[in-house]
Amino acid sequence: AADLDGASRETPLLECELTGMQLYSQGRLAEAEPLLASALRTRRVSLGDRHASTIAAMNSLASLLHDLNRLQEAEALYREALHHCQQSDLSEASGEDPADSREQAARKYEALITAHNLGKLLQSSGRNAEARPMLQSALTSCQSLLGEEHEHCIALAASLNESPLLC
Repeated sequence: AADLDGASRETPLLECELTGMQLYSQGRLAEAEPLLASALRTRRVSLGDRHASTIAAMNSLASLLHDLNRLQEAEALYREALHHCQQSDLSEASGEDPADSREQAARKYEALITAHNLGKLLQSSGRNAEARPMLQSALTSCQSLLGEEHEHCIALAASLNESPLLC
């Protein structure tokens, strides 16, 4: 019965999150924001900040904030997501309750997507000196996880090529 209760609590969350993402993809950002913010709050409570699904929700909301030109809020959320990824990596490296390999892989993927998004935000803000190492780190992770020919890696390489060497 406990599993059924957990599944029934997850369904409204997924509906909220999916509706928010659908509105976001339709350009209905003001309508999407409260749904994505609610989904993030729920994920924080139910899964904790270091869970890949919570980090994905942070990234989604930060991307929406970026598109709304609320750059400081977006940057803070991207950085928080990366911080939680790094803290999880430190916990795993020190042998403290490592997550299963699927969760680790999902978190590493979310970390590289978040680093790419943060790099693009920094780049669009003219902060190329900060953007370039972020994008390079994301590209290296992407190539390691997905292979050089993956569409995300190709997009990352293009982003990196848009970032001037000296700023």
